[in-house]
Amino acid sequence: PPLHIVGAPTDPAYAASLPPELLRGPLPPEAVAGLLARAAALVMGSTWPENAPLIALEARAAGCPVVAPAIGGLPELVRDGVDGALYPPGDIAGLAEAMRRVVRAPPPVRPPPSFSEHLDRLEAIYRRLIERGPAPPARARRERR
Repeated sequence: PPLHIVGAPTDPAYAASLPPELLRGPLPPEAVAGLLARAAALVMGSTWPENAPLIALEARAAGCPVVAPAIGGLPELVRDGVDGALYPPGDIAGLAEAMRRVVRAPPPVRPPPSFSEHLDRLEAIYRRLIERGPAPPARARRERR
């Protein structure tokens, strides 16, 4: 599939080295869902540990597989082989292989949880923590080691 780089590149020298037809520039927010719905995959090149990048959830909501580095919260949002493919951060060969896997055999993509499902999951976590009781003070934890 063709490659399109969407958004404003943060490195002008790198952007200048790319063929201009690859650069689509920033998209208005209302155009994101349509582009993702038509895309073979969303490829993320994150190099820092983002918690929960909205674009990964937007891609899943559009049924678009996500190719992302296994860093930060991305492995919680993207299950390898289920919602897309994960690769080791900074591994160019791993990124290329992840892209090939998704293009050869597009995985089924789970929609993100609804707001209600998300709240139910959070409530279940809090209930388990409450049932477990308070954690010992930090000093007591250090002394047990």
